[in-house]
Amino acid sequence: HSHDVVRAFERFIEAPRPGEVYNLGGGKDNSVSILETLDRVQQILGVRVETTYSETARTGDHICYYSDLSKLKAHYPGWDVTRSIDDIFEEFARAAHAGAEPQRGGASGADAERGTRKATSDDSSRPLEEGSI
Repeated sequence: HSHDVVRAFERFIEAPRPGEVYNLGGGKDNSVSILETLDRVQQILGVRVETTYSETARTGDHICYYSDLSKLKAHYPGWDVTRSIDDIFEEFARAAHAGAEPQRGGASGADAERGTRKATSDDSSRPLEEGSI
């Protein structure tokens, strides 16, 4: 979540360690696949997402990716992930139920009327995942 990213930047600014390199992400405990994400979105928002699945991975995609946060946590023990996957999905749901318009890629026409959205595993026009999502 951006809140946790900004908090990590703040910890670094408070006690810089020039030349160090850190991984920053949700870590293994805070990751979800694209298919799991689609399932959660459908459950939370009560919409059906039409999908197609391809066994062929997109060129350059990671099969699985987890951020190793151990060095960041060791150097900045006051920092940790504070927003879980559940928290993030709940935040999305609150925004959706409050009438927030999607930035891009929203359903239109007949799809909007049915409450469905077409997606494919090779649809790179929509950011369905961040890091390992």
